[in-house]
Amino acid sequence: MLRFRITSGYALALLALMFFTQEVRMSLRMLLMRAMCGCWGNRTFSEWESCSSCAATEAGQLGAQALGASLPYLQMWLGYQLLAENHHARTRAVGLALVFASLPLARLSSATLAAGPETHLMRQLLGEWGASWLAAILLVLLLVVPPAIRAHDALLHPKRGALFLGLLLVPLAANAVVVTGVLDPLLRSGVLAGYGPMHAPWLALLWLCVLGVVLVASCRCLRLGDEASNISLFRHQRSSGLA
Repeated sequence: MLRFRITSGYALALLALMFFTQEVRMSLRMLLMRAMCGCWGNRTFSEWESCSSCAATEAGQLGAQALGASLPYLQMWLGYQLLAENHHARTRAVGLALVFASLPLARLSSATLAAGPETHLMRQLLGEWGASWLAAILLVLLLVVPPAIRAHDALLHPKRGALFLGLLLVPLAANAVVVTGVLDPLLRSGVLAGYGPMHAPWLALLWLCVLGVVLVASCRCLRLGDEASNISLFRHQRSSGLA
């Protein structure tokens, strides 16, 4: 198990990792769509859509939905693999952060509300709405539950259940506030809305750079386990902050 205590450094590093990996996944979707369909899709911070070549064919639509649906789960299952008990505590700590940064609760809630790419993908494959909705929920449960259980079991804390629930809910709430409440409205209002490399809005590229700097400065705070220490964002010091 990973001995755990919440610190401001850990919270900052986890949120930076969550937002950073979201932007990386969005960029990968755009690159893969460009490679597959020959054109760039359109995106905001929370949504993306197929370009005209992909949208014009059933195979293109299916491929675009599959791309959108698969990337968060790949991150989640990478975290699952890194959480294996045969790995070093530092590696397992990174795996723990990757699982929670992929927002497993968001994956499940979007499928339950028939709002995620998983449901759209199943609808294209199965056709009938009810069957596709149930299939999407079952698929998401199969993909989300094992990493979530392993992340829960990896935590060593007197209030493990409450801590686990907090690590599921707090990043989800932060994502809603920052992305839906701040970044998307700024982009819609035209702030740095022009397109830069990889057909990404300049606001998204600026956000990615800021996240990269914060993540580099705070990533050591993700370290847990026997070698854990309470690490300043700017000075690497040992103290008794993490036990």
